[in-house]
Amino acid sequence: MNAEQAIARSISHTEIVHLPWDRDTHRDLVIESDDSTEANGTIEIWGTSDGSEWRVHMAAEVHVEPEPHGLTGDALLLARAEYDVYS
Repeated sequence: MNAEQAIARSISHTEIVHLPWDRDTHRDLVIESDDSTEANGTIEIWGTSDGSEWRVHMAAEVHVEPEPHGLTGDALLLARAEYDVYS
């Protein structure tokens, strides 16, 4: 489902549409949105179209970073913080 279809469904069914992460759909939704937020692994995007409110929730993009080789304990935690692995 693309952004246009998700917005139309949200309006026509008066519901929150849930989508998996997709870079192009996310971009298009953000362009059409009034605002968005991310919490607990979900991106919430909302707006209005011709006076009708719509809302789409999308799974947040997942970044998988390799662990720094050979690091354990505090050294591993420091490396993660230093390279901002979690953002």
